[in-house]
Amino acid sequence: MDMDWLTVIITALTSGGLAGFSTIWYSRRKAKADAVQSEAQATQSVQDIYQELIQDLKERWDEQKGANDSLRDQIRRMEDRISKLKEDVEKNARRLAWLIPMTCCVVDCKKRVVYTGELDSKPKRKPTPEPLPKGKGES
Repeated sequence: MDMDWLTVIITALTSGGLAGFSTIWYSRRKAKADAVQSEAQATQSVQDIYQELIQDLKERWDEQKGANDSLRDQIRRMEDRISKLKEDVEKNARRLAWLIPMTCCVVDCKKRVVYTGELDSKPKRKPTPEPLPKGKGES
């Protein structure tokens, strides 16, 4: 009877055990391969996302660079305009300095001169207006 049980155990181990061990070995090998494949797919997915992100950032960079160049041009034009306006202010200040001493509030002043727009030229005397007849312009 011991021999029967021993035969049954040996038969079970050799037939089912060998098949079980080979199945376990094959399953573990397949699971490892599936894990490696899943990891590769996940890595590829992350890489694709990063590539899209890099492309998007590059496009944004190009847009911002164009906008920055446009703003720099606008600033340069504005600085040129400010420089011209400063020159005009200085020119007007010189004209005003030239004109202020000749300011006269008296309408029939004989010292009144006509401004010609040229700072270096000698002022021309304005023709003296004829005096108003007495009694007509007084209020």
